[in-house]
Amino acid sequence: NLMIDTKHFDTAFKERLVASIENLDNQTNGFMLNSENFQALNFITETYQNRIDMTYIDPPYNAKSSEILYKNTYKHSSWLSLMNNRLESSRVLLADKFVFVIAIDENEQEVLGQIINDIFPELKKACITIVHNPRGQQGRNISYTNEFAFFVYPNDSEKYLSDVKKAEIDSRNLRDSGTESDRTDAATCFYPIIIRDRIIIGIGEVPPDDYHPSGANVELEDGTIEIWPIDESGKEKKWRYSVSSVNAILSKLEVKQGRNYLQIILNQDLGTMRSTWVDAKYDASEYGTKLLQHLFGADYVIKYAPDLYPKSLYTEKECISIGQNGNVNAITLDYFSGSGTTGHAVVSLNRDDNGNRKYILVEMGEYFDSVTKPRMQKVVYSADWKDGKPLNRNTGVSQIIKYMTLESYEDALSNIQLDDDTHGMLGLFSDDYMIHYMLDLESSGSLLNLDAFRDPFSYRMKITEKNECKERPVDVIETFNYLIGLTVTHQGATVSFTTKANNDGEYEGAVNLVKDAFGQYSFRQIEGTLPDGRRALVIWRTVSDNIIESNAALDAYFRKYRVNPFDREYDIIYVNGDNNLENLRTDDEAWKVQMTELEFKSRMFEEE
Repeated sequence: NLMIDTKHFDTAFKERLVASIENLDNQTNGFMLNSENFQALNFITETYQNRIDMTYIDPPYNAKSSEILYKNTYKHSSWLSLMNNRLESSRVLLADKFVFVIAIDENEQEVLGQIINDIFPELKKACITIVHNPRGQQGRNISYTNEFAFFVYPNDSEKYLSDVKKAEIDSRNLRDSGTESDRTDAATCFYPIIIRDRIIIGIGEVPPDDYHPSGANVELEDGTIEIWPIDESGKEKKWRYSVSSVNAILSKLEVKQGRNYLQIILNQDLGTMRSTWVDAKYDASEYGTKLLQHLFGADYVIKYAPDLYPKSLYTEKECISIGQNGNVNAITLDYFSGSGTTGHAVVSLNRDDNGNRKYILVEMGEYFDSVTKPRMQKVVYSADWKDGKPLNRNTGVSQIIKYMTLESYEDALSNIQLDDDTHGMLGLFSDDYMIHYMLDLESSGSLLNLDAFRDPFSYRMKITEKNECKERPVDVIETFNYLIGLTVTHQGATVSFTTKANNDGEYEGAVNLVKDAFGQYSFRQIEGTLPDGRRALVIWRTVSDNIIESNAALDAYFRKYRVNPFDREYDIIYVNGDNNLENLRTDDEAWKVQMTELEFKSRMFEEE
């Protein structure tokens, strides 16, 4: 179960490995983005719109000891803007049935509640208290031992939050009491429970309205006893569960001797979530900070994450479990992921019940590579750690994690270049500049630098890492997948096609010919489904100045894979570069071709 990071292997091996995995996105368990979270939320919108079942975030509390880094006179309003923008952006990602949990302390709890009211006015909002620091945070007048968690969900007309385990089992009579507890209040809740030797052996049927049993306990000729919901005064009442649903709780029912007759007792080990959580397992020091030290070693955490204050793993497990309400296939999003406790909690829940929950983590901190991602690799490999070493190597789980870094605002600045034709400092204040990595105002009236799409496999841009700016490869292919919201079913490896002219001057294409042939072109295809259900094929290729030769190679490639036994039917095909692919469409096919550059331009630079 050791995690293998494909970045340590060459591109060809990585592509072959990924190509061997069918339904790639569905098979992927975790998705991690090293990015500023507002940008990340916009980046994943097309792919995950209306798909997020559970969101848990632990945003900065804006406390005196760790105020956000804005001008002093704007700290509070900046925090409000930060939260408002991100909550607004993440709203479109929520599924129809969802639960949104936001952790907060006393510094911003009141105003956060007002933001929630503004953004989610029609939703139900509940604020609970969690004792996370039983020792107390020292203050002049008040020592805080608790923080808060807002639970936001659609309404109270149905069950969105699962019941939780009680500290003590609650036992009560299965027979209903109080108002609306008579037989006539719910006819389907009046039936006999059949026992033998004080063991429940069956459930009887609901009798006709004119049938009245002789008492609470009716002994039958075969030695069994019918127990009816009849009280001490002989009045016909009803059970708390209907005849159609009582089987689901049979394991919690027990036969006990009452004052005058045998009764059915319901032993409940679960109950509705309480508004105050008090338990040693919620201690953020013991099961948050110290747990992180067990994973990496105390010295490592002090060096790489001295200012991280993670939640208790069990606090997040409880929140996520309650919010998912039994959905073991839920997708959980955390866009303030810090050290990765949310991902750890999801993996731990899956380990407990063999579930298939997925998680999306977003973190912009420099510790993403030193703490957040390594933490997920460790918890997948083993459930328990101490001093940075696994205590048991047999508790690993199967997992595919995809991680990526998104371009930062600083990276965008690094890639802005002044036009060489600008004159002096006036150029700084004119429109004669370009964003070199994508925009080119001089490129034949197009906002896109088309040269970047001639060889999408070698695309590079300037990236600043550790105060050093270097050119780094950029994954244009993966970027495009998220721009169009493609759920990838198959991602092929790069193949090469070569072309040469025949005696008539026409180009012929073949696969993997020797490199000294006339022209060599690389191709890679991605298959998947768009958000609207259309099936899509994306073909990426290198394009030369000889467009006839380039398209001959494309046609040869397409013919080759069209007769492939694994060929699929598509609704739309994306291809970079001018092409005549639609000429190969047969009469019984209806797919359309879209030029990748035009879609890129529309998605990135034009408002809808």
